[in-house]
Amino acid sequence: DIATVMDNVEVTDYALPARGFITGNPTLLEINQRAEISAEDVVIAATRALEDKFGPTPSKLPFQATVFLGKKSQAQPKQSRRSVRTALDPG
Repeated sequence: DIATVMDNVEVTDYALPARGFITGNPTLLEINQRAEISAEDVVIAATRALEDKFGPTPSKLPFQATVFLGKKSQAQPKQSRRSVRTALDPG
């Protein structure tokens, strides 16, 4: 099963979601290893970008997540060698 969950979350400070977007996942590792600016500079830029896109706070940010649900299949009972042989060569 696949489900998409969407919600508009009220935000009073864009720095909080910006910090989560940057430091709450492997993006932080990429910034630390490859970027010529600090992660804090990226957080500040992301904060400004959110304000430019969504206006002054308080505001609502649209969040969306895709959820994949899987179930472990039931294990098939093992056949003995005799039952396999019989199934392959009944005679």
